Amino acid sequence: MPDRNDTATARRDYRALINGREVQVIGHLHATPHHPDSEVTITPFDDLAEPGSGAHLFALVSVRWATDVSTVDLDTGVSHRKYFDGLFGMPNGTSWYLTPAV
Repeated sequence: MPDRNDTATARRDYRALINGREVQVIGHLHATPHHPDSEVTITPFDDLAEPGSGAHLFALVSVRWATDVSTVDLDTGVSHRKYFDGLFGMPNGTSWYLTPAV
């Protein structure tokens, strides 16, 4: 397996065509329990080639769905918060999609 820190090792270039536009996927973002906020920082791929000119930059997003359930202990007044998979008709599992990296 090539050493990713070796300058002689080729960098990866994640490109595709989406609706006729050339795109380059430059990083990823994982979120839970719902879609990430727009201000969240994308983690760039370690082995990424330099972004090409003219390509639209995108990030791969994964969302691990969960339902936020908060309860309060009536005796102590202490609040408890837990996340449950697929509760009350909410999505469950993981969704993947591409989003513009602006």
